[in-house]
Parts: sequence; C-alpha cells; structure tokens
Amino acid sequence: MRIPRHQMLMSHLVLLQLFDLLRVSQVTKEGKYTQSDVPQQLQHLVLASLSFAYEEVSEISIGHRFIAYTIYDKDTDFFELCIRDLNLGSLCSKPQVDWVCNVAWAKGGQALVYVVTNQNKKPYGIYCSMLGTKDEDVILLEEPAQNIHVNIRHTKDYKFVTVNVFSTTYSKVFLINTADPLSGLTLIWECEPCAHCIIEHHQGYLYLFTNADRNGQSVNYHYILRSRLHSCNSKKVGECVS
Repeated sequence: MRIPRHQMLMSHLVLLQLFDLLRVSQVTKEGKYTQSDVPQQLQHLVLASLSFAYEEVSEISIGHRFIAYTIYDKDTDFFELCIRDLNLGSLCSKPQVDWVCNVAWAKGGQALVYVVTNQNKKPYGIYCSMLGTKDEDVILLEEPAQNIHVNIRHTKDYKFVTVNVFSTTYSKVFLINTADPLSGLTLIWECEPCAHCIIEHHQGYLYLFTNADRNGQSVNYHYILRSRLHSCNSKKVGECVS
C-alpha cells in the first residue's frame, strides 16, 4: 500500500519532533548538563525499529539533457530507476536498477549517483553509473547493517553530493566531488545520533546547518557552522555563523 504524500510529510515531521524530544539533557545537583540515559535508549529503539515509505523521485541533469526518475511497481512493491534523454525522447539503456529511493547527478550530467534499498526498504547502498558507457555501475558505499541508513542530496551549486549516514551511535556526513564521483568519499562531519546535518557549498566554503551538541551539551535550536573547503575535518567544521 502506498502512503499519500501529505501523510508521509506529516510522519516525517512527527519523527523529527520525536528525535528532538529524545535529545534532551538532565541537570545534576551540581548544575551541570548531562545526557539522559533514558532518551539515549529510546534513540536506539527508534532507529532500530524504523520502517520506510517512499514516493517517486526525479532529478533533471545540470545541462537539462537527461531526467532521472523512479516508477513505482505496485505488483512487486519497488521503484524502478529510469533515465530519459530529453533531446531524443528515448530511454537510456543504463542503469537498469530496482529498489532505488534517491538520485543525484554528477560529472556535469554524465554520471548519476543513486541509493538502493534492501527488501526491507532500508537504504543501504550508494552507486554511481556513467552514462554513455558500457561500464558496470560502481558501488561507492555499502552499509548492510540494519541499524545504519544512508541518504544523498546535491549541494545547490551541484559541486558536491552530500552523503548522510545515520546509526544508533553516530551521524556522519561525507562529500562526493561531482567532478570526479569515483574518487571516493570524504568525511567532513561526525556527531551524536539523531542530529540534523545539512551541508551546502558556496564560493569555497562549506556551511553546516545542524542541531548537534555544542561543547558537549545538547541544544534545542539549529545553528550554522562555516569552514573553508580544504581546511575542514570531521571533528570541527569551523566557525559558528549563527
């Protein structure tokens, strides 16, 4: 059974609110903030028991030559990936993949990065397909463990594909250089589980929008960190902007 879009968005908002409620601190007698054990246990329970629902996705390539989209097959209950040449109106011969839940263009529209799910609909693998070649699709990341989930999105300037990896013990963000998507993933941020982490790139700077812990203490707001692209690391993205 497919879930209507408005119900999916509402479920997503409820889940984010639940995560925020779980990320609370308790005050000791000395007035210090410490992470509560009960919310930590609930975080693990929520992440371990997540179920997934998807709808069709579509992305037009940077040069507007191709469109990548998924089609739902109600008989098999999976999404098939298709790429259509908008100039010729024909379907491309590759990639031919099922169980796809997300896509992002790379290499100026010559390559497509996509996420596949397992039979339980858990997003676990990231692949790259080079259009116009007979090369097999290359796996960029695989996380088969049931408590680890992956997701991708491209920055607004299409310079990078950001990869979010969530687990019961951490949240990580990696970068894929869209000019050379097969060059590997670069870890740029790591924090506690259930934190929101969105990366953007602008004129040589990375901007991280997050609600991750600050100075070892939980926060109930989002803030922005900024760092020069070639100076960031997984411990500290950079200065606080807001």
